[in-house]
Amino acid sequence: MALIWADIPSGDTGLYGTTTSNMLAGVWAQLSGTVTLAEDPDPNITGNVLTFGSGHARYVYAGGVQTTAGIATRLWLNAIPATSATRPWIHQFRDVSNNFVLGIRVSTTGSLQVYRDVVYLTDSGTLIGETTGPVLTAQSWRHVETKVVHSTTVGTVTIKVEGVEVLALTGVNTGAAAYAQVAIGVVAGAITVNGALSMKDVVFWDGSGSENNDFLSTVGVYYLRPTADVSSGWTPTSGTTDWDLLNESPPNDTGYIYAGDPPPAASILNVEELPAEIVGVRGIISVGRSAKSDSGDGNLQMSLSPNGTDWDDGADNPVSTAFTYYYDVSEVSPDTTAAWTPVEVNALEFKLNRTV
Repeated sequence: MALIWADIPSGDTGLYGTTTSNMLAGVWAQLSGTVTLAEDPDPNITGNVLTFGSGHARYVYAGGVQTTAGIATRLWLNAIPATSATRPWIHQFRDVSNNFVLGIRVSTTGSLQVYRDVVYLTDSGTLIGETTGPVLTAQSWRHVETKVVHSTTVGTVTIKVEGVEVLALTGVNTGAAAYAQVAIGVVAGAITVNGALSMKDVVFWDGSGSENNDFLSTVGVYYLRPTADVSSGWTPTSGTTDWDLLNESPPNDTGYIYAGDPPPAASILNVEELPAEIVGVRGIISVGRSAKSDSGDGNLQMSLSPNGTDWDDGADNPVSTAFTYYYDVSEVSPDTTAAWTPVEVNALEFKLNRTV
């Protein structure tokens, strides 16, 4: 497995609406400083995006420490930083103790700089590389992807903007430790951004497995909501169908479906189709927000099928008494064992099963 997490879909309200506290319910580790879910700054696009004043959003790898790590984001700067002290850190790679091992920074000219061993809440660190000229402009979305391979002697850092390589460092010291967590946005405190910094189409990946373990290129993130019931043994709190209680953004925790004990038959749903222009799929992340009503055992499993027959079963998740997001990554179709195709996604069936 190499695709780890994807979030904040372009042109959509996504999982959270404007409620950033929902991000902390099972997915993100920390929101520090001023981080909001605000309207897309591009006047031609609707939907909420992550916007940073001072602060960052941090994610911890469930798989532990990684020597190869990647971050892909679509980035909007309201203005190029005016001074050295206001240069934002856009991609950050951290160790198990949350030390800031390596960071990518926007300069006062729009170039990208790579620093290692940055001291948190200060402007100190070791500059190890910089693009030869400006690669970012203000008031425009740009897809920026960073790949880092850790080593104190033969490390590498490669950055692409809109799929074009703008920096390739080899044989460098990429910090004192490998990477257990990543962060996007601006470090709170002394380092702030000159105006708003916004991000969407956020994807994290690592170097493991045989899929998506290298540059993903200019990918987008799409949120596909349920559109119809296929079959269900679950009980809706209102109405007679499941899908219309599960397709809301932000989530409505008073309208839901529930499965009693003994567990009933699974709830199986169809979901929205991809936009017509999509020609390839890197993977699917199935997400469910769930809680149990008492302290007894209750497990949730989510599964995906391209044809209603072959299923990619997710983890068997013990559910908390607090509403929490649970998610699984599916990088290949269970029908073909190759990458999902748009045709398969458009025929997708999504299954919710109480297993305990």
